[in-house]
Amino acid sequence: MAKGESNSNSKVVTFHVDTDAAVTAQLQEGSKIRVDNKKFLAMHGVHRHQLPTREGFYGYDYLRDASGTRLYPQRSNLVAPKISKSASGGATHSGKFNGKMIVMDNLMDYDAFGWHADWYKNTVLAANGEKANDKFHLHFSENADHYMGEVLTSKSARLLDFTGLYEQHLWDLSAWCEKSTVPITPTKYTVNNAQIQPLARAAERKGTQPVIDLSINGYDAKRADVRKGTTVNFKICVEVPPGAGKVFSVEWDIEGNGNYVKNFGRVRSKVETSVSYTYSKSGTYFPSVRVSSHREGKVNTPYALATNLGRGRVVVQ
Repeated sequence: MAKGESNSNSKVVTFHVDTDAAVTAQLQEGSKIRVDNKKFLAMHGVHRHQLPTREGFYGYDYLRDASGTRLYPQRSNLVAPKISKSASGGATHSGKFNGKMIVMDNLMDYDAFGWHADWYKNTVLAANGEKANDKFHLHFSENADHYMGEVLTSKSARLLDFTGLYEQHLWDLSAWCEKSTVPITPTKYTVNNAQIQPLARAAERKGTQPVIDLSINGYDAKRADVRKGTTVNFKICVEVPPGAGKVFSVEWDIEGNGNYVKNFGRVRSKVETSVSYTYSKSGTYFPSVRVSSHREGKVNTPYALATNLGRGRVVVQ
């Protein structure tokens, strides 16, 4: 058996660098080969047969019946705990630790789901009781993915660079450990079918990110269907959670192509502003507005910026 990949367009099969040379040496013109992607397909369903034996992993509940019995046959060798232990330096995730911890979890992270962080928070609560909040805070970040750093222009209409949020959490953790300065209240949220849903209003949600409420053509709905040549009105209301600073930047990307244009006045903790745009071509657009705030209201610093996105959909016929 030889590992590799195929290109259906060029009809070329490329062997993996680790393929056994003795196998490839037997190939010649006219040889018949069989392409088998069973392992690739199996990986898409392996989680059905790897349910955790430990309590609390509610994200897997849909793979159990009403009595809690697993719906599918289970493999005896569970891979996930081994990967988790290896990636964390041998941690058992008992919820017991010395010192203080701030967890930042990005809600568009495809490698670390939001409910994973909520599961660990519950583990910390179980291990520490009422003292848990004195050593552990959980913050969720909207519209942020797994990888830190500058976001490609092609992706910036739906993803943000969360480096600034990370920096602010580090500063908060440092002050918490070194000066006993308690950080701002962590994110308030609900859980529905393993989906993390931060509370809608900034005053209720808490946390660090500004909260954006975007409306299109005067409606709260995030979608508008219009005719070509029709002017579309966008309005946002932005609020910063208590103690999280002030808004200093609002940028619009009306066509959703990653090209943002600034449109903002003075620094303040609540912002209401609107723009209008006429779409000249038919198509489906995903307009975006990017808002940044700073804990101290600074406008000229590149550090500790708390950014969020507001997104909608405009279908032009």
